[in-house]
Amino acid sequence: MANTTAAADALIQAMLDGPAAPAPSGITSNFVDPPSNGVAGLIAALISLGIATIMLVIRIFTKLYIIKAWNIEDCMGSFLGYVA
Repeated sequence: MANTTAAADALIQAMLDGPAAPAPSGITSNFVDPPSNGVAGLIAALISLGIATIMLVIRIFTKLYIIKAWNIEDCMGSFLGYVA
């Protein structure tokens, strides 16, 4: 009984260590140094943050100097919209 359990564990470990499926034809698997889109994601996030900051400054300027009315909704809406 112990032999079959050890053999089953070895088989399961061998399946977990191998690939889930063979790579498609013409594609070479690269698990050591795969390509990454991290830089593009960082650039997109920074551009979005910059646009959100500019829009928040415009909204605050409009409420304080043009409309000259500041409500609690403006504080919460501006802060939560910026954080989200």
